[in-house]
Amino acid sequence: MLIKENVIQHCKELKEYRAANRYQRKVGEGKNEMLVINNVCNKLVHRIFGCVSRREKYNENYKQAFA
Repeated sequence: MLIKENVIQHCKELKEYRAANRYQRKVGEGKNEMLVINNVCNKLVHRIFGCVSRREKYNENYKQAFA
């Protein structure tokens, strides 16, 4: 739980996720709180994997190029 709170506090995009009440909305829809937390953690894992696989530093302003 501590890692999730720390990530949400410092990661701009995840902070916006929480500020936009998506977290509360999902819990309010009847989703299990741990499921919502797991989704937030998966967002973090995908970002880390992307940086490691491309051997690049994290770029907050990165926009995915669609073909």
